[in-house]
Amino acid sequence: DLYPGGFKSSFWLEDGMLLLDTSEGSQYYHARFSDIDENGHWNYKTEDNKVGTDMTAGDAVHRAAENIPFQFNSRYIIGDDLLFVDEEAIEYYEDFDFTKKQVLWEGKLDGQPKDACIGQYNGSVYVFLGEDKSDVHEIMKISEGGVVEHIPVELPAE
Repeated sequence: DLYPGGFKSSFWLEDGMLLLDTSEGSQYYHARFSDIDENGHWNYKTEDNKVGTDMTAGDAVHRAAENIPFQFNSRYIIGDDLLFVDEEAIEYYEDFDFTKKQVLWEGKLDGQPKDACIGQYNGSVYVFLGEDKSDVHEIMKISEGGVVEHIPVELPAE
């Protein structure tokens, strides 16, 4: 009964997982380990376990259901929110609400997000932003609520 969606679309949590189910729309569910019944079936697809909105609903942000599960993009949970990074934008979805998005950055990451310098530490996500053959570099710190801090970085000369 377990369909974890695209491998990189799932999130491990202390009490279970957030799973992206695409069998009917594109909906995240909080699959708690306590949802596993005595027969070993994981009965997590309930209304109570839905997280956020359906990415394919009529009022969802255009192309969310295509972009967010794409294997080369990156996803992070900050508090109860989703941070999404692809090669051209960094977007924030408060409460996994795919009817709204907050664009935190637009541009071109060097390489795919899977190859970029991105990490999560102490409740915030850090993204290294730099342009080839440029002296302009920074670390973008993203905290709960989509709060952004820009930290300038000076690289040594070659």
